[in-house]
Order: sequence, then C-alpha cells, then structure tokens
Amino acid sequence: KESQPKKRQQKNNQKKITVVSPVQMKVTVIFFYRNSMDREHDIMGQMISKRRQDKINMVASQRQQGLTVVLEDIHDPHNAAAVIRSCDAFGVQDVYFIFHHQKAFNPRKIGKVSSASANKWLDFHTYKNPGDCLDVLKAEDYTSFATILDDRATSVYETSFLDAKVALLFGNEHAGISDELASL
Repeated sequence: KESQPKKRQQKNNQKKITVVSPVQMKVTVIFFYRNSMDREHDIMGQMISKRRQDKINMVASQRQQGLTVVLEDIHDPHNAAAVIRSCDAFGVQDVYFIFHHQKAFNPRKIGKVSSASANKWLDFHTYKNPGDCLDVLKAEDYTSFATILDDRATSVYETSFLDAKVALLFGNEHAGISDELASL
C-alpha cells in the first residue's frame, strides 16, 4: 500500500510534452520534477540549447525585409508547397493567400514531408478576396507586381524592382491572376 502513493506522486510530478522535430519525428519528452518549484522552470529552455537558439535567431534576422509573395486561387496545394519552399530558401518571411474562387486550404498542413520545415518558419496570411489583401499590403507600403499575360504588360526585364517593399503576385495555375486582382 505504501508504493501506491509514491506512484501517484510520481505521476503528479511529471509533465509530458510532445514535440515535432525538424525531421518530423514525434518525440515525447517526460520531465520529472523534484518539487513544485521545478514545474515553474522554463520547459523550452531545457529543450533548446543556447547554440541552437542563437542559430535560429541568426537565420531569422537574415530574412528578406520588404519582399513578400501573394498566391491567388492556387488550385493544387502541392504547387503552393513548392512556392513555400522557395520562399523559405530565398528568405521571404510572409506569404499571402487569396482564396475566392478555389477551395481554401491551410498552408501549414500542405507538404507534410517536403515542406514541413518551411511551414514552421514562415508566416501565412489568408484572405477571401483580393481587395482585402491588397489593402493590407498598400497600408504597409508595398508595391505590387503581378505576373500576367497581356499585350499591355511590361516585360519583367524592363521592370525596376528597386522599391523598398515589393509584393510579387502569382495567380492560379490555369487562369493566372483574376480580373479583379489585375484591376487593383
């Protein structure tokens, strides 16, 4: 009978945390506490070394400032995952999604294996219509450049991207950007 209270006490003095590592392996970490004061200790401080935290901070500080990507009505989530990986590789922090004709999907849930690392580090913003998205970008002083096949379009080779903040707009795989987005 004396062993039962010890087991209960042991369960009360443990905390279970499930962590997803960068290689997408679920790891369950169980911390045992000697007393209630230990519970107040910062758990994440035990899990990430100072060297690792410094590296994360260094990489984050080298992200592109003033460059963002907007994806409108992407049909295939795997195409969005490819763009997300490219954004991560080129240091683009914010990716905007507009879903007004295509079925919306959660950018964090796509590319579980191939884009998992990128999904963790980027910020996603989702809108139901192009006007709301561009209003936010304009309020943040972004100049928008869209990919469009039109006789009136300026060639990418003749375009100056020297603006302080640039938003690159990409449309649907089949139809390109919508007329509504093009008119804005």
